[in-house]
Amino acid sequence: MRKALIAAGTAACLALAGCGTADDSAAREQAATGPQTAFMQNVESKCGRAFRGSVAGGNAQLAGKELVLSIGDCAAGGPVTMALHANIGPLQVSPSEEVWDRSRRFSLMRADNGLTLNIAKQAEDGTPGALNGTTATSDGDSSTTQQRFAIAGADTPLIIDMGSAAATLTVPDVGEQQGFTVTFDYSDRIAAPPAAWGAEGG
Repeated sequence: MRKALIAAGTAACLALAGCGTADDSAAREQAATGPQTAFMQNVESKCGRAFRGSVAGGNAQLAGKELVLSIGDCAAGGPVTMALHANIGPLQVSPSEEVWDRSRRFSLMRADNGLTLNIAKQAEDGTPGALNGTTATSDGDSSTTQQRFAIAGADTPLIIDMGSAAATLTVPDVGEQQGFTVTFDYSDRIAAPPAAWGAEGG
């Protein structure tokens, strides 16, 4: 009788896909096909490319400047880094000389609870700037095309929007650091710029 009960229990367990493993499998499948995964696949489809853009609002220092967004090469399972390059010259050197600010980097990586964003902001000599080292996780309002990150000290989230025709990056005001919104048209693709300051590529 005892053997019959054990056998019946084993059969029931198998029918339930391993006594609970069905739920685990469903959770893994949802994570693999969720909005964060779709968003990262969207970003990764543009790895190794660079796009010209412009300021759509905010930071007066970037207004009217030539802007470039470069998306670094992708390594399987690793972060994807997006670097913002701004042509801020000339600085009373020569009317035709370009002076580029390559201080801003935004790195995205998959995490168990969403996507993790790491912000790097440093001068050419390595001096850290505002928001350097800031880390945030995507919030519940994120989608397959847009990810939102709550930044400490900011009233609004940092938003990365990978639309069908353009990418838009919105960085909020943090203290005295003025935020900005910049948009990059995928059709205005250019050659990849030099590496951002403090980065090996992109």
